[in-house]
Amino acid sequence: MTNKPKSGAKAKDRKPSYRGPRSLGQTVRKISRKSFEKQGFAVQEIVADWRLIVGETLADISIPVRISKPRGENAPGAVMQVRVDQAGALDFQHIGPIVIDRINTYYGYRAIDRIAIVQGPVTRREVDPPKPNRPLTAAEKAKLDNLLTGIENETLRTALESFGRRVLTDDHG
Repeated sequence: MTNKPKSGAKAKDRKPSYRGPRSLGQTVRKISRKSFEKQGFAVQEIVADWRLIVGETLADISIPVRISKPRGENAPGAVMQVRVDQAGALDFQHIGPIVIDRINTYYGYRAIDRIAIVQGPVTRREVDPPKPNRPLTAAEKAKLDNLLTGIENETLRTALESFGRRVLTDDHG
């Protein structure tokens, strides 16, 4: 019995089935690509990077829904539909041209010509407050005091002490 390729291609021409470990981001991007494309997001990073693109304030009141492109791959006139909560819709409308500019800068070309605002609830992500660090042990306190010896600038010393406390007591990873 021989190991012949099924498609008639030579064995050396076939791609290996295992290419090593992949990042979670690559895997999620590959899986979610079809879903995002159905919504008009050929580059799904815009959804993930929305907060970075529009800023914290606008990201708290809005979320991109879809991009509608006219026929033709690079035809002008693309419209991005953005869901905005009712209280922020008017503000978002006034800032719309700036948001369009930010989106186009993100893409690197004129990807969006217009924004269509749809009022509706925007789910906000809840961020857990950071866990407080544990208190310094006597040995850690002595080590930190020793490291800060000779620093005469009080502002610098205070900042370095605060930083040192966080570093020495960081049990989060």
